[in-house]
This record gives sequence, C-alpha cells and structure tokens, in this order.
Amino acid sequence: MPDIPMIEILLLFEKITGKEKVVYLFPGAPGDQAMELFVTASGSTFVSYQLDAYYDDTLRQRRTTNNMLLPKTQERLKFVGNVWNRMPYSLKDYILLGRTTLSAKQILVDET
Repeated sequence: MPDIPMIEILLLFEKITGKEKVVYLFPGAPGDQAMELFVTASGSTFVSYQLDAYYDDTLRQRRTTNNMLLPKTQERLKFVGNVWNRMPYSLKDYILLGRTTLSAKQILVDET
C-alpha cells in the first residue's frame, strides 16, 4: 500500500498576544517559502500550489475569485492556508495546544 501524504496541523497559542495560530506542515513543501494549501470539501484530497504558479493568468484569476477546481474532476477546492516544510515560528514564543494530521491523496499540479 503506497504512503498517503500527511499534513501535520499544529494549534499554537502565542504567549505575548494571547492569539491562536494554526500552522500546516508538509515535507513536500519547499524549504524556503510557503505553498498555498487547498483541500476538497470532503477532506480526502489536497493540492498545494507554489506562489510562483500564479504567474499563469488563468490560475491567478481562479485564485483571486475563489474558484479553484480539482484537476480532472473539477471538484471545488477550499483555501486552507499556507503550508510549510518546517516550523516557521520559534516554539519558545508559543504554547503547543494541539497536534493532528490530515491524511489525504495529494494531486500534483502537473497532473492537470
């Protein structure tokens, strides 16, 4: 059985501001910048786009109008947030409130 990509979801509490923050971590993200994470309504499939993908006019228009579609099936995608390769914040400034994973099929952008 092939490995299912897992996105780690962290719920953090910032000590100084008292605000909560959700962080998404995925080993498939590049090490130097975040990617945008989109998930199907069922949560069974995800797509992540590098920010430079929006140089494509059609994709940028879909992103701007919140009309992202899953390649091939045309199922609507929901923007979740930025996904990182590693923790973008120093944990000394936060309290970890919770941790879970999203196991879902990843659709690669070049499969379109």
